[in-house]
Amino acid sequence: MVAVDQRVLLVALPTLTRTFGTDLTTIQWTLLIYDLTLIGLVITVGRVGDLFGRKRIYMTGFLVFIFGSALCGLSQSPAQLILFRCLQAIGGAMLTANGRAIVSTVFPPQERGKALGYTSVALHTGFLTGPTLGGFLIDTLGWRWIFYLNLPVGILGAYLAWKVMEETGGNEKAGVKIDFVGAFLLLATNTLFLYTIRDLPHEGLNLTSSALLVLSLIGKSVRVLIEQI
Repeated sequence: MVAVDQRVLLVALPTLTRTFGTDLTTIQWTLLIYDLTLIGLVITVGRVGDLFGRKRIYMTGFLVFIFGSALCGLSQSPAQLILFRCLQAIGGAMLTANGRAIVSTVFPPQERGKALGYTSVALHTGFLTGPTLGGFLIDTLGWRWIFYLNLPVGILGAYLAWKVMEETGGNEKAGVKIDFVGAFLLLATNTLFLYTIRDLPHEGLNLTSSALLVLSLIGKSVRVLIEQI
């Protein structure tokens, strides 16, 4: 489900541009914000699952993803859609990080490779089917159903996780910290860099793009220094 939504909007960009009366440069942030949020949070929410229980965070991820998907389908402006895609990706990060961790924990060593292989097949199947599914839904039910389709799937996933899974994790020593600063710097650095290279072909290396590029490099350097402490 997370992988499908990472690619499903690729074919919907022209439709969204016409629907909201905006330009492609703006609407492409519906894709970028999803990827950036996943990249920035997947390590951190994985650590949160280790500390407080992977099943709990995994189920919460389904609920956040469902809620974000519903809001995406109800969006009335590009700003709303971009914001709600960010919320959707927060749930996606919870699912992605803790799903693999749960598989690695509950299967014995002799079966772990096969189990992770099935997980990878599901992930890449989502990548491959996303654009085709998006095109089909746009031509039949409309672009909003790209997000509404997640609701029954997500509700079923959350229910099965609650009924079937056993809790893992949550046994770390007290006082272990979560690297929120590192996660924020990773997200900020990638956002500034992508914003710069997005505008670079259209506006050239002006004062704004130069400043953002410098800030991105500074953020990367600071993050490296912090992680070495």
